[in-house]
Amino acid sequence: DFVPGQRYPFQQLLKDIFNPIGELKLRRSNRQDLTNLHDGSIHQARADIDTAIRSGLQPPSKDFPSLNVFQRDSSRITADYYASHPGVEAFCQEHAELVFNGLASKGLSEKALIVKISDRSNPNISHVFVLYADAPAAEAPALLKPFVESRKTAPFTYSPPGMDLDTFSSYLADNGRKLRLIDGWGTEKLLDFPAGNPPAQVKSRLYSMIREGLGLDIGVALENKRFYIEAKSYP
Repeated sequence: DFVPGQRYPFQQLLKDIFNPIGELKLRRSNRQDLTNLHDGSIHQARADIDTAIRSGLQPPSKDFPSLNVFQRDSSRITADYYASHPGVEAFCQEHAELVFNGLASKGLSEKALIVKISDRSNPNISHVFVLYADAPAAEAPALLKPFVESRKTAPFTYSPPGMDLDTFSSYLADNGRKLRLIDGWGTEKLLDFPAGNPPAQVKSRLYSMIREGLGLDIGVALENKRFYIEAKSYP
């Protein structure tokens, strides 16, 4: 059994998170290989969840602690909805929230962040997943803050939150197994990167997730896209 404060074998953690999600038999029908499952129920699900979040939670401020608490609480609302509505549609955002809620149930929410990747030339289409800092609790927030908070790059200059794909690939390569990508919606549920992987190899693995997550055909060239990774924002 999980004991708070004790390091948890990661594969067992994933199993404990994904088994309850699998039991809900949710329809990931916006995946290209699962379109036959489409029934339109995502519209009601999102409307009901959004109403509950807007009525029950205050919007987060633009810092990691505030957003982290908001994501924990909003993910609980999403999980409660699907617990009472099994078998309906849930897309990448909803699956990310279910994964986050699973981590929160183990006392690990402060080591996780729901993030999105989008093409800045078409920002209306994005893919949402969980970035998990598999590091001591004292170190985890520092690994996740760059996706939430502006960074000082010069005495009077700040860069916006997030990273382009090349910077993200280097960041993952530099941090070895400290950062893991958990994609509850996708075919590949876990992407991690052993220490020593060059950024180009990391980027190549990310391309597979991006192509599936954004619904891009195999013939679409990704090299010239303006991909950007940042924390999932909320109204």
